[in-house]
Amino acid sequence: MASETDAERIARLEARVDYLEAVNRTVLDSLELAASLGDFHTSFNQFDDAGAILRETASRARRLVQFSALAFHLVNEETSDFVPALCEPAEDAPDMAAHMEHLVEGGTLAWTLNRKKPVFVAAADGKGELLLHTLATASRIRGVFVGVLAEDMRSIADATLAVFSIIMLSSANCLESFELYRLVRNMNRNLEEKVRKEADARAALSRQQAKLRELVAELRTEVAERKASQEASRKFEFIANSSRDFLTLASRDYVYEAANRSYLEAVDRSREEVVGKSVAELWGEDIFNSTIRAHFDRCFAGEEVRYEQWFDFLSRGRGFYDVIFSPYRNKDGEITHVSVVSRDITARKLGEERLTASLAEKEVLLQELHHRVKNNLQIITSLMDMAMRRLDDPVALEVCRGVYGKIHAMAMIHTRFHDAGRMDAINVAPCLLDLREQLAGMYGAEDVRFETDVEDVLLPMELAVPCGLVVNELLTNALRHGLGPGRGSVLRLAVRREGDDLRIEVADDGPGLPPAADPAATSGSASNGGPGTMGMKLVANIVRRQLKGSLEATNENGLKVRILFPAPPEKP
Repeated sequence: MASETDAERIARLEARVDYLEAVNRTVLDSLELAASLGDFHTSFNQFDDAGAILRETASRARRLVQFSALAFHLVNEETSDFVPALCEPAEDAPDMAAHMEHLVEGGTLAWTLNRKKPVFVAAADGKGELLLHTLATASRIRGVFVGVLAEDMRSIADATLAVFSIIMLSSANCLESFELYRLVRNMNRNLEEKVRKEADARAALSRQQAKLRELVAELRTEVAERKASQEASRKFEFIANSSRDFLTLASRDYVYEAANRSYLEAVDRSREEVVGKSVAELWGEDIFNSTIRAHFDRCFAGEEVRYEQWFDFLSRGRGFYDVIFSPYRNKDGEITHVSVVSRDITARKLGEERLTASLAEKEVLLQELHHRVKNNLQIITSLMDMAMRRLDDPVALEVCRGVYGKIHAMAMIHTRFHDAGRMDAINVAPCLLDLREQLAGMYGAEDVRFETDVEDVLLPMELAVPCGLVVNELLTNALRHGLGPGRGSVLRLAVRREGDDLRIEVADDGPGLPPAADPAATSGSASNGGPGTMGMKLVANIVRRQLKGSLEATNENGLKVRILFPAPPEKP
């Protein structure tokens, strides 16, 4: 071999130096990349899935070796199959799947898995080379890296391949750590969820315990109230059973829900034979539908029903009862039941009947008394009428006429009582009008114009007779002394109520009281004499002593006499 020239030696040394410098740069880059693997391990817990780790691994791998395409296949823990996890670029995924299938079928993959360093094999189509590397930790295989080289494998330095293996190992460890971290994270999440659920359960338990304490307190209160209610119920039951009235309670279905002892004894049934049974069962369908049901329905509509009726009870026989149907309302105001209270008022009914019969008997006797008094007075007036026809003395005749008028007034009132059909009071208005007509005929007052303002007034016998006598005397005095035939005089009669009093007025347009008479004294027991003053004294005495009233006589274009006395309360 010819000896090298200096120029060749220099060129060879320069090439060697360039190579060494390239190797040095590669080693430095590899060392720098290897130094950054610590960051790769410390950042895996920020990844959400294994794809982020694989993308980071692919980025570091491309910094060492030029690949036209690469892919990661990870082991499925359940099936142990290799599943595609990442392919760059994504559009080369079918080609990378074909390469993977070729490696599996040719057994190359199985051979590669047993080596933990880079393996170079020919591509499936024979047009390139593949770089394979196992992703394995000390305990298990996590997957495999498959890369299509974009450069000659011989240009890849050994240091680069060593760092490449370190990256693959670090990636496998990161994947395993990520799986462990995910497992721990899931366990932590499950634990946190369990802790949260336990806390919620404890809170719920605490609430349930508080609620239970409240329920226990409410239960104690309810028990105390129920005991008090039971005690009150026993007292009310004792009171109800002590009552002689019949007490029952029925529901809206017309079913007895309660009955006291008196009712059970009356119907001769036990409590079991009444409570829980319908009213129709106890009284019969016909009686229930024809009579009792209507009372219940009115009561359920909100109306209280009360009536009195004869009933036949098995143990008591026939009796007269006061029955009250009352609606029972619950706390919401809804009518849910009807209470029926029946009181035996047979004794009162029989007493009322005896009293009514006795009253009817007394009314008959009183009516007979009025009839006899009326007949006797009529006989007296007839006798006096016969006697007056034989009298020739004008003074005696005038006296007889006065007495005749008074007797006739009393007879007329007794006749009205006899014909009125009631013994307590009569309407005096028709009596006074009849009295006016009778006196007008007696004294021949055909040319006297009567003005009357008489309202219907009911008066008892003790007031009607004095009232009739007073009006008779005043009309007689007016016809005898105040008016005369042929004068065309006016005689006014008014009888009206004024509050609690009765007012009677008799007025004429005659000469009035004599000048010597003191009108103010006519209400007393004395008179100053003169025509007509004796009649006024009689009227004054009747008004004061029998009617308990007052009398006022004034000369106002004639004589006006006003009488005022307490009137009895108005009766229907």
